[in-house]
Amino acid sequence: MATTPSSPILQGLKNFWQRPEGTVGKVVLVLGGIAVAYGFVQILPFLIAAATDTLHLALLIGGILVFLFIVTDKRVRTLGKLIFQSVMRFLTGLFIELDPIGILKNYIGEMKKNLAIMDEQLGNLNGSIRTLQNQIDTNQKDAEHSMALANQADKKMAAGGLTSLDQQQYLSAKVTNQRHGASLININKSLIDLRDKLKILYDQLIRWGATAEFQVTDKENRVSEEEMRRKALKKAYSVFQAAKKDLSRRPRCQPDLRPDVGIPRR
Repeated sequence: MATTPSSPILQGLKNFWQRPEGTVGKVVLVLGGIAVAYGFVQILPFLIAAATDTLHLALLIGGILVFLFIVTDKRVRTLGKLIFQSVMRFLTGLFIELDPIGILKNYIGEMKKNLAIMDEQLGNLNGSIRTLQNQIDTNQKDAEHSMALANQADKKMAAGGLTSLDQQQYLSAKVTNQRHGASLININKSLIDLRDKLKILYDQLIRWGATAEFQVTDKENRVSEEEMRRKALKKAYSVFQAAKKDLSRRPRCQPDLRPDVGIPRR
């Protein structure tokens, strides 16, 4: 499966500000800037008063120097950046899944829900197709029965020997049954056209459902692979740390630089 730029697998490759925690960080920075500006306005009278007093002025200058050191020192800025990103990631993780594997699991869960809804709709659509087919069969039988009655009435009139009243009744029955049969045949034409369109839609949904099920299975396999890889890496890292700690506890042995026995020493 190809990985697109919007794929959850590439979330870790995005810049911090492009990820969800970066959005939360922007909001926090804006709110923090507003708070700092409001606080500065509130303490501005104190700063003006402090500048008129020598001791307060010295403390103020010292505070400014400390602030400039914090802002200009690269290590302090890096530490502050890491702390800020960690806090924003924690806050964002309270209501948004940030783990790529967790994101994929949520996506798979949504796909399964959609597949369940599609299966239900397919069942309803199939039921509608069967209902239409039953109605078409019923109409066809009724139309054939009406046409048969019309033919019987026509034969009765052709045989002759009928009174004027009987002749009129048979003619009326013939016309009525012919019209009823023709009406049912026309209705069936519309119902058959609708049934055929629903069958095409049903077949298309079946193919889409099969494709979606394949994608779900493929993503589940990817998640299982990533989970096994993560467990293996964690295990290897823990073994490495244990070995590193064990080696650091061992006393260092100084190599014996003395010449071999039998060789005279200088």
